[in-house]
Amino acid sequence: MGWSRLTATVGGVILVILFIVGIAMYRAGGGGEQALIPWGMMVVGYIFFALASGGVFDSMAIRLLRGDKDIEAHAGLLAWSSLALLAPGIVLVFSDVLHPGAAPYFYLSFNPESRIAWNAVLYLLYGGGLLAFTILVHLKGPTVPLARSIAAATLAFSLLLEANLGMAYAVNVAVPAWYASMAPILFIALGFAMGSGFTILTLRLASEGSVIAREYAEELRYTLLAAAFIAGWSLVGMAAWGDARTTVVEVVMGGVAPIFWLGFVLVGVLAPLAIASRRPPVAGLLAILGLAVYLAIPFNYTPQAARLKVNPFYMLLAQSGPVEAGLWEYVASPETLAFIGGLGVWLLLVLYRGKVLGILGLQG
Repeated sequence: MGWSRLTATVGGVILVILFIVGIAMYRAGGGGEQALIPWGMMVVGYIFFALASGGVFDSMAIRLLRGDKDIEAHAGLLAWSSLALLAPGIVLVFSDVLHPGAAPYFYLSFNPESRIAWNAVLYLLYGGGLLAFTILVHLKGPTVPLARSIAAATLAFSLLLEANLGMAYAVNVAVPAWYASMAPILFIALGFAMGSGFTILTLRLASEGSVIAREYAEELRYTLLAAAFIAGWSLVGMAAWGDARTTVVEVVMGGVAPIFWLGFVLVGVLAPLAIASRRPPVAGLLAILGLAVYLAIPFNYTPQAARLKVNPFYMLLAQSGPVEAGLWEYVASPETLAFIGGLGVWLLLVLYRGKVLGILGLQG
């Protein structure tokens, strides 16, 4: 199955236009100050891209550090793909900040007790390490000792960022289904699974590494099983205490159940497991889609909507506020356009990696 470069380019351009339009509409609408569902699709978007970027880099770095010769020829491409995934995530982060010009105060007035403040630090450390590794690999190759040292440090920063993004949910006492959840380890598992899928697609777009792509197809299976197990066990834990049980009922048997069972379990887990060995790119694409759906709706939306049913104070807020908390209002928003459109940035950067590197004076 050949990928048409022209078709992919046109698709990438359309997605980038959606990315720009979505961000512009979001900012024009007041930056998404919602009382009922404050963590919207913009948050899901930059978490998705951070986890996907980290997942691509983490697996590549682990293979490189253990001396896997097969990965050395593809280290530059995968580091570039990881950087290309992080780029739209960083843009979404700043687009979601109400006053982007005040962002330096995350560092100038650092609050060590804030998970959000630590996210700002870890984004900087991971992004800086990733950029340094990518440049060095394209200049000197992945086998020089400095490249391996940077890869090890950046791997640590990546895993810390993924876990801390989960901790931003897990310390949120205002949302019962998130509080004290398994979100940190879940996000690491989601990162590895999405990273496997994006690695397969990257290799296919660049027409490289059919052998290693099959290895990543096997990795996709294992990481999907791990992510599905942790997601399922998180639901078991939620069902065992208080107000979080309402979220579980909604996800497993309520209005979100079709999205969970069809969008996540069937499309995102079972279908990729069944076809990974025969059609790795399709399996990777389905896995990415299913995991994105899970992150956006069962994980992010449903706990926020469910608390409105169980907490009388939030019910008062719902009755007095003009903002709708329905699933359609959550999904059909400029934030979703920006989230989906961000994939175009990754796609175009991977497709035209050689040209961009040539402009930068680096080897393709």
